[in-house]
Amino acid sequence: MRDGDIWTRSLPPSIVLGEQPEYRQDAIREACRILDADSDGEARYSERHGTIGIALRHRDGSSSWLKLAQVSTRFEEWLRGGELAIRAIDGVPTPEILRQFECISSGIKWHALQLSLAPSPVVLAQSWIARPLETIDDRWLEQLKRAVDAIGKSPLARWSVHPGRVARLIGRRFGRSAPYTVDEWRTAHGDLQWSNLTAPNLMLLDWEYWGAAPRGFDAATLLSHSFMDPALFRRIETIFTEDLDTPSGIVARLFQFSRILAEIEAGTRDPREHRVAEAEARKLLRR
Repeated sequence: MRDGDIWTRSLPPSIVLGEQPEYRQDAIREACRILDADSDGEARYSERHGTIGIALRHRDGSSSWLKLAQVSTRFEEWLRGGELAIRAIDGVPTPEILRQFECISSGIKWHALQLSLAPSPVVLAQSWIARPLETIDDRWLEQLKRAVDAIGKSPLARWSVHPGRVARLIGRRFGRSAPYTVDEWRTAHGDLQWSNLTAPNLMLLDWEYWGAAPRGFDAATLLSHSFMDPALFRRIETIFTEDLDTPSGIVARLFQFSRILAEIEAGTRDPREHRVAEAEARKLLRR
């Protein structure tokens, strides 16, 4: 549906037990009891990660961030393990892990992370831009570039996106004649979009999906969430051109644009993005 000129997604009702509002609130209350803290503000729920996030206020007046995820599958354990392991990368501003523990609420087991509070709010509460942004300056983009470069120099330790998935997604969308072979793999954040970045003080949040990806993957991810701000889209292209214009960078962009086009057609992204995403992909295919 639309709210004025802003498209918003209508979500289906939750069918997973732990995702229902009453179970989320029960989990927050139990974690707050363990940490001797009170929730401070509205909770944020990530559909992709299946996590709950909320600010906490402690008895001594300090603040922190609580992140809760259900403990139920091996994949969810992989996500949590990745978030814990990434803290070793130097030169990348990330929240500090203060405590981790498990708790049971309403018969559901949750993994809890208590994190230091980010110095600034996220750029956008949703992952993509719905109208032009005015808060991102060149200094911030340069800081982000340095952080992404630092991530890319770290050793490859696990997959963020597998070569087979890259080939399948591009092939289904653009045909087997489209480039899909990756000749440079680098460590990536894996989910670099506007709700995982803070401003004006930069911090990178939510590291569940970090790992090996095509060179330019993080920049391509951010581009794919910026179609509604053409000027910012070009600035991101320019500052990351060294990665994006490589053969692997072109593959990374085609992969991300394929994914976004599928989401738009499924009704989970703003349909106004379709024309721009398709045009940008066709430009790459003509190279």
